[in-house]
Amino acid sequence: MIACYRDGRIAVILGIRRMGKSSLLRSFLNSYGIPHTLIDARRIILNEGGSEH
Repeated sequence: MIACYRDGRIAVILGIRRMGKSSLLRSFLNSYGIPHTLIDARRIILNEGGSEH
């Protein structure tokens, strides 16, 4: 994952719920001292055109 970070590429962490993906990411970022902000986007709803409800 560090190679992706250094090269400016995107790394995707996939897995089922509650398997530690967020913890893995936080551990990686903290261990390399990488400044970061995590955003939980599970409740973000986009309304792109269409009708208003």
